[in-house]
Amino acid sequence: MVATSIAKSTQDDIDKAREYWGENGVLMKKPAAEQAKVIDSTGAHILLAGGRSLYTAIKKKISFIDVNQEKKTSYGGYNGLLNLAEDLKYAFRNLVFANVGKAAPWEIEK
Repeated sequence: MVATSIAKSTQDDIDKAREYWGENGVLMKKPAAEQAKVIDSTGAHILLAGGRSLYTAIKKKISFIDVNQEKKTSYGGYNGLLNLAEDLKYAFRNLVFANVGKAAPWEIEK
């Protein structure tokens, strides 16, 4: 399942997103308010969003990749796909996300 923001999208962009994502895709009009709910309802394992969404990922204990358009790394074309794959690898291996996903010591049943 895929979710995307349509907050700043034209109607043409919204129509294309609906076509690409299909009926199961989620088009968020207010992503800041909707991201956490989408993560909870879908059981998402990773959030790809702008840097301000890092805190949502940490709160929800899932991996995160900053895909803000001002990044120095491009995700366009074949080389961009390789860059994204590498960022996915690092996000899933990142010890921060691995640790925030674990139960706190006081939450572990003995």
